[in-house]
Amino acid sequence: MKSIFAILSSLLVVVAVASAQEKPAAPGGNDSKPAPKPNRPVTIDRTAALANYLKLSDDQKAKIKPILDEEMSQQQALRQDKTITPESRTAKGKEIREATGAKMKPILNDEQWQKWERMRNPRANRPGAPGAPAAPAAPAAPAPAK
Repeated sequence: MKSIFAILSSLLVVVAVASAQEKPAAPGGNDSKPAPKPNRPVTIDRTAALANYLKLSDDQKAKIKPILDEEMSQQQALRQDKTITPESRTAKGKEIREATGAKMKPILNDEQWQKWERMRNPRANRPGAPGAPAAPAAPAAPAPAK
């Protein structure tokens, strides 16, 4: 029993030492990028990411950027509002997302819209989910022969 405890203790020490070691420098020397600061939100260009995913034209990008910016500012304001109940926050967030979708639909073609919907509502695309298309019915088993 003592030997198992000794082995586990040794293993724990090895793991702690290994995780405390710094990463070696990248080959080639200087890393010009500073390490990301903890607790700092990462800024993502949503328009560029969406343009890549939906294969948007330059005209579509120009029309969509202000819509996404507006949605982001509304969602941030909603998150910062500490006076609203969680249920109301959820409902208001859904309203904001639906309004964004309504503004996006006329800008996107059918294929892009379908991808947008799948991206925004991933749960709705699973069979059996509320609002999802019904799962394909299993073929009926043949009746036993008499």
